[in-house]
Amino acid sequence: MMRIRKYMRHGLLGLVISAAFTMLGSLIEWHPLVITPEQIVGTFLLGIVVGELALILEAEIGSFTIRLLLHMVLTLGVVIVFDWYFKSLTFIFAHPITFVIEFLIIYLIVWATVRLSTKNDIDLINEQLANNRQKK
Repeated sequence: MMRIRKYMRHGLLGLVISAAFTMLGSLIEWHPLVITPEQIVGTFLLGIVVGELALILEAEIGSFTIRLLLHMVLTLGVVIVFDWYFKSLTFIFAHPITFVIEFLIIYLIVWATVRLSTKNDIDLINEQLANNRQKK
């Protein structure tokens, strides 16, 4: 049950962050916003997939630095695949430096969010354990 909640929370958090950054990016570009249903689905799916990839950061494999780099590379790959499928890579090829800078900024924000979420989980578990000890 706890595992399913974790997957759902990661997916939903990714979905919300993806939608927020998509809207923010569209607002910053200052052009009329035309969004197709396919782009909406793509944005939501991208967010869910990247949110689930964040579980790599919690895995018990290798060092945290290796997990972080693996997550970053996989996330970049997923973003490129989704951008190719839903937007034809036009922005990435037209503005590669801007894309890399935006990716890194967004990645850092998302990583910090996931890190805080994980810390919150740990704090809740520790609190529950402390409460269980006091009851005994």
